[in-house]
Amino acid sequence: RHEAVQEAVVLARDNGDGQAYLCAYYTGRREEADKAPGGSELRSYMKSVVPEYMVPSYFVRLDAIPLTANGKVDRKALPEPQQHMQADTAYAPPRNPVEEALTAIWQDVLGAARVGINDDFFELGGDSIKAIQVSARLHTYGYSMEMKDLFRCPTISGLSEWVTVQVKQIDQGIVEGEVPLAPVQRWFFEQEFTDAHHYNQSVMLHNPDGFDEGAIRRVFRQLVLHHDALRMVYRLDGTGICGVKQVNRGGEEPLYELHAYDLRDRINPEDEIEELAGRLQVSLNLQEGPLLKLGWFKTADGDHLLMVLHHLVVDGVSWRILLEDLQQGFGQAARGEEIVFQPKTHSYKDYAEQLLLYAGSRKALKEREYWLQIEQAEIAPLVDGDAGKARGRRKEAETAFMELSESETDMLLKRVHRAYNTEINDVLLTALGLAFRQWNSMERIKINLEGHGREQILQGMDINRTVGWFTTMYPVVIDTQAPASLSGDEQLSYVIKRVKDDLRRIPNKGIGYGILAYLSQAEVLPDGRERARPEISFNYLGQFDQDVQGRGLSVSPLSMGHSLSPDMERTFALDINGMVSGGKLALSFNYHPAEFTESAIRQLMDLYREQLLRVMEHCVSRDGSQRTASDYTDKDMSLEELGDIEDIISSL
Repeated sequence: RHEAVQEAVVLARDNGDGQAYLCAYYTGRREEADKAPGGSELRSYMKSVVPEYMVPSYFVRLDAIPLTANGKVDRKALPEPQQHMQADTAYAPPRNPVEEALTAIWQDVLGAARVGINDDFFELGGDSIKAIQVSARLHTYGYSMEMKDLFRCPTISGLSEWVTVQVKQIDQGIVEGEVPLAPVQRWFFEQEFTDAHHYNQSVMLHNPDGFDEGAIRRVFRQLVLHHDALRMVYRLDGTGICGVKQVNRGGEEPLYELHAYDLRDRINPEDEIEELAGRLQVSLNLQEGPLLKLGWFKTADGDHLLMVLHHLVVDGVSWRILLEDLQQGFGQAARGEEIVFQPKTHSYKDYAEQLLLYAGSRKALKEREYWLQIEQAEIAPLVDGDAGKARGRRKEAETAFMELSESETDMLLKRVHRAYNTEINDVLLTALGLAFRQWNSMERIKINLEGHGREQILQGMDINRTVGWFTTMYPVVIDTQAPASLSGDEQLSYVIKRVKDDLRRIPNKGIGYGILAYLSQAEVLPDGRERARPEISFNYLGQFDQDVQGRGLSVSPLSMGHSLSPDMERTFALDINGMVSGGKLALSFNYHPAEFTESAIRQLMDLYREQLLRVMEHCVSRDGSQRTASDYTDKDMSLEELGDIEDIISSL
């Protein structure tokens, strides 16, 4: 269909290693044969009209398609693509050791069969969390990079110029002693939650071939010794910040607890496993530790291994690190090798101490005016009455779920961002704002946004493979107002660009808000109890599809019991969480029946799904890529000012 293409043939070929790939052969229009499009242009065009898996890996331009004596395409005469590679074809191999390392890492992290040095990281499904994994795994090859460079140069050929040889050695010894509380930890203790000991994160693995007890004990002992934060305890004695002292224990036992249950004679052990898992969930003791407990359930269909960790010492990125180490450790144990993990990055203790120093710096205080403006933004209340009132207990709440199909999710992850150079949160939050505008006429909403919190703001500090609770929480205003003079499609384009630019203007992706609110000695922001808390929380956790794979391991489908205490207080009127699992984007909407009816939440979810698909289809249908104001160095430039500049340029 491309206007400059005369004929085209697509073949499925084999690369010699059993991997199939698509190769396209084409000729240009006879009258303009010398202007035939290159591979990059055709690849971009193909992405707008067919699913990702149908886009060829190679585009080979020929003077004529070879024919047989019968006038049919002579497929045997079509050349191997490597013999006719154009300079701008889709695939280009690595040219040096740095590019070889990046190629191997990208293929593993992104789950791609083959990555070329000109492939775009985000078009392949990359995101900020996967960028952290890339940075962490580079250390294994003796290199280092800053994540901002990956966002600026999303191809291997561009990024490789910014990769440096890792020269600084980080102490690999056991860390112990008092550790300052990070902002999110101070937030936790400030809430004075009921059952604060029962605020966990959990993962349950399934191995159909079963686990070996010796391997479990060896691997987890080394895991807890290697990742210092897993040995934390909390002295709730009224001393220290929030009446709490965070202490990193040394290597003394017990490092963790293992509870084994033989249920192989049970026909349906699911209910019993849920009950036993629930007992483990409530059994953590913040003062005594350990804060890691394992439940090993042997069943007729294999073994299920539950890992329960208190949230104070782990977050989503930390789980990815731990799961990667577990796979490596179990592999080493199976081969009878010593359990050795990738080198440690800076400890949570180092990080927390440096963060305290940063909190008093002029660089941190420069963000004060921005956050005060967000704090003071006037937003219509979502729920009538005092927005800061108690939200009830978790056991009183209800949760509703929605999801996208696999094809819709693939479009969201790989094809949508090109139109406006967006990230996935830009798209998800634009749709959320539009849904609320339809749902209750709110053109502006204030939400609590969560981030991974590993922004590189501390000079010389490397925390890419550090386990701990780094999460950032900060308020964001989503504004979906657009000029009435624009058409419907133009208004949607305006809103997408506006939300994207507003999110890009958040200093250091929000990490400064918690630093100023909880660590600064000066009264930079209002006291925590007086702070205007958003009524809506939104948290996209990323993709978990590739985090557990290989060596027979998978995520268990069985219930892990309650990770959070049912008696714990809720902090938001509407708590929205999303993640990609099983190839599908799934979102949960947690609410209290006293504040919302089930039908109202169902209506909101239907509107959200409708608006999300609308935004996605709009982005995919656009030709080429359009820059927005935040793509330029002046982050304060408005969309209107950018439009004026573009009008002047086009008139020259």
